[in-house]
Amino acid sequence: FCSSLQISQSKIILSNISEEELDLGYSIADYNFTSPFEIRIDSENEWDLYIQSEDLNLMSNNATIPIQKIQWKKSIDHEAAYRPLSYEKTWVGSSQQYKNGIIELNFRMMLSWTTYPGEYSVPIELIVEDKSHISRKRKLIKTKQDN
Repeated sequence: FCSSLQISQSKIILSNISEEELDLGYSIADYNFTSPFEIRIDSENEWDLYIQSEDLNLMSNNATIPIQKIQWKKSIDHEAAYRPLSYEKTWVGSSQQYKNGIIELNFRMMLSWTTYPGEYSVPIELIVEDKSHISRKRKLIKTKQDN
């Protein structure tokens, strides 16, 4: 059995950076229809959700910025909980925490007055791992060791 994954947006856009945002040092992502970014997971099994960047840099027509400048947090977390997006797979949450299968994320980009103006984008991968498959693998390995 495979988990079903639905997202509210196909793109996270950071645009129209204002002087106020430059003074603050960050810009919150713009969402067309839904804010924050909503992820829905439908699975009969227990699961873990991971996030990772598919590229090391944010891309614009005129500039490249390290991926760590994009930060994310779960919507239920405090503002201080923002953490850098990584090229490495990073755990977001599990079916133990999100019984209804809905996880909401907020994204922002760290800025400075040297940040080149433009619309930036980066592919982000969301990975759902069913725990039942992992448990079976552990049992198989344990069985082989016992023989």
